[in-house]
Amino acid sequence: VYLGMMSYMDYNFGVLWDGILNYDKKTQSTTSFFMSSDHGDFAGDYHLPEKYPGSLDGLLVNIPLVARIDGTQVKNKRIKAPTQ
Repeated sequence: VYLGMMSYMDYNFGVLWDGILNYDKKTQSTTSFFMSSDHGDFAGDYHLPEKYPGSLDGLLVNIPLVARIDGTQVKNKRIKAPTQ
């Protein structure tokens, strides 16, 4: 189930991203883009089907943040420090 959800999310992200690129090409603009998640999920790891209060396990707190910002030269950078 988890891999299916990730595959579906990846597909939808691609559709959204293609739409942004097409819009920018047609309008000669650059759209800033941010995508994140509110929290992770155990998805059965450790025999836990979902999150529980007070857990700061890496599976729950290491969430994605994808950003494209107009004018930046930073590409493909992974930041391992905690963010807020």
